[in-house]
Amino acid sequence: MEGNDSHELKLQEKKAEDELSKLPENEKAYVQPALELQKQRNTLFLTFLDELRALEYKYDQQYAPLYEQRSQIIKNAPSFWLKVLKNNPLTTTMIFEQDEELLKHLIDIKFFSEQGSDNFRLEFHFTENSFMENTVLTKVYTMGADDEVKKGDGTEIKWKGANLTQKVKKTKKRGKNKKAGIKVEEIPSFFTFFKSVSADDDDEVEEDSEDEGMGNMMEEDYEAACEIRDEVIPNAVYYYLGIRDEDDMDEELDDEHPDAKKPKGKKVDGSGNEKADCKTQ
Repeated sequence: MEGNDSHELKLQEKKAEDELSKLPENEKAYVQPALELQKQRNTLFLTFLDELRALEYKYDQQYAPLYEQRSQIIKNAPSFWLKVLKNNPLTTTMIFEQDEELLKHLIDIKFFSEQGSDNFRLEFHFTENSFMENTVLTKVYTMGADDEVKKGDGTEIKWKGANLTQKVKKTKKRGKNKKAGIKVEEIPSFFTFFKSVSADDDDEVEEDSEDEGMGNMMEEDYEAACEIRDEVIPNAVYYYLGIRDEDDMDEELDDEHPDAKKPKGKKVDGSGNEKADCKTQ
């Protein structure tokens, strides 16, 4: 968001002013005017970001009717979105055996951007089924300062029967008069994606855990969301046909435009270059 970008650039300018004050007078003579030009450039850059977001939002609105037409065409196609998700190299790792029957009822995935910000919402639409009461599952992402993702608010799934994200186990009797108990374990599932996550939760995990693999739930969740937003939804029919090869597309782009970046991520850093796609900073 523009306010966050402005805040970041103001901090950089303040640090630059502090360092400038430490320089000898003869060095200040040429660094001071150079810094003033940098500030002018920063002002233009913020205008660029504002116009870029407006342009992205404009075309998101123009894509939407095309996606809606596609939805009407393929809504009765058996397992269309299940096949799409299984043919994407990232989302296929999120799908497990117990998920597939419910994912056969997935009839559309929609993306909604928010004007003037980088916040966005994903919607997963399902037909009536025997697994859950919900017909729409959502995930809403809120961005914070410095374009960091702060949280992803998901839908609470109302299961009709077994919870696909959990496994119920009976525990053995311990002691003469003890009864067998029940233990509920979390298991990997595509539908854990709809649990709410927060960057604050990750910070707590990092402080409390010595495991280097812990504390990245928000990052992994956001990466999956961006892949669905930037790859799966726009190129669904390519994934269904199994012809989408991102490495080949990168090579084609490099051949045609050696200095170009793949137009997947939407974030731009303070130098005017694209940031790494869909990563928390």
